[in-house]
Amino acid sequence: MFVKRGWLISIMLVSGFISGCASNLPQEITTPVEGSPAISEVTGNVDQYKGQAVRWGGSIVSIENKKDETWVEIVARDLGRNGRPIKSDQTEGRFLAKINQFLDPEIYSKGRLITVYGELTGAQEGMIGEKPYTFPVVKSKSAYLWAEYRDPPPYYYRPYFYDPYWDPYWDLRWRRHFYYPGYWY
Repeated sequence: MFVKRGWLISIMLVSGFISGCASNLPQEITTPVEGSPAISEVTGNVDQYKGQAVRWGGSIVSIENKKDETWVEIVARDLGRNGRPIKSDQTEGRFLAKINQFLDPEIYSKGRLITVYGELTGAQEGMIGEKPYTFPVVKSKSAYLWAEYRDPPPYYYRPYFYDPYWDPYWDLRWRRHFYYPGYWY
């Protein structure tokens, strides 16, 4: 009798801990859109994909606040399994996101990672330097600005009172194995 109750209580506790660790990410950001075209496909013929739902992300190039909305120019990056853009030198192009709220340019600054879910509404002609470029435009239903991660102090650094049996940075060793596998940083 005690064994059955013990298992039941432990299962309830574990499920409570797991549900307590639930993410605050919007559902649209974490789940891929079925049949979503790539930016390179859309750039050639925007009218063919007009009205289609997309989930794209990348790093912010510039931000322009208009009267009722904010336009964000984004360099597209591949998305990880949780929807976070992966920092790399590979890109499929650029796109514009129209977000229906004011975004502070100090927070949504150049280089920050963002993921946008919305509807493809058309194209906007613009310039990248002196080269003309056609930007696909996404009317955002949901946008998520990803937190910036900083590198921990180098693992090889040891203070002058080095003791081989005590490591003051033991918690950073744990982080190094789990927080920097490639899609987190």
